[in-house]
Amino acid sequence: MIRSNIWMRFLVFGAFSLLITFSLSCIKEYTQKGIFVFVNQTNYNISAGYSVEPFTLVPNSTMNKEQVQPSTKKVAALGF
Repeated sequence: MIRSNIWMRFLVFGAFSLLITFSLSCIKEYTQKGIFVFVNQTNYNISAGYSVEPFTLVPNSTMNKEQVQPSTKKVAALGF
């Protein structure tokens, strides 16, 4: 009788663990993608992006940078 009681506890624990795992895996994660265009219309090199990813724009060139980051469900552009 004790052996079946132990098996029942393991069965309940396993079913509960599966239920929690499946319920947490259904959470939606929202992301936002930003495309930044840098244009250098001067005759000088321009260095930017010191903290995250440094880059240098050569004279009269254009560079596109993409960034994906976590977001909320509702995304809006910041007003400058």
